[in-house]
Amino acid sequence: MAALTEAQKRSFNRQMTEIMSANKVELKKQGLDITAKLKLLQGKAAASEKAEEEQLKAMAEVKAKTAASVKMTTETYALASAQLDAIVGTLGKDHTLSQKLKKMRESMSKVASRGVKKAKTQ
Repeated sequence: MAALTEAQKRSFNRQMTEIMSANKVELKKQGLDITAKLKLLQGKAAASEKAEEEQLKAMAEVKAKTAASVKMTTETYALASAQLDAIVGTLGKDHTLSQKLKKMRESMSKVASRGVKKAKTQ
C-alpha cells in the first residue's frame, strides 16, 4: 500500500464510493454484486469524515485554550512582578525580604538553577 496522507485516503474512499455507485449495475451483470460492500464503504466513509471534523474542531479548541492559558499566565506574571516591585519599593532594596525576592526571580532565569536535565536518548 502506498504511503498516502489521511486526506488522500479520504479522497480515495470518496472516489471508490462514487465509482462503485456509478458502476453497480454493470458490475452486477458481470457477476459482482457490490451492494453490501458499497453500503459498508459508505457507512465507514461517513464515519471517517465525521471523525476528521471532530478532530479538527478539537485541534482548534486546543489552540484557543493554549492561547487563553498563555494570556492568563502572562497577565498573572505581570501582576506578581508588579507586586514584587511594590514590596521592594516599600521596604527598600536593602531589606532582607527585598533581597530574597530579587534573588527568587534572578535564580529562575538562570538555566543552571532549573534542575538537572535528563540525558537525551538516541
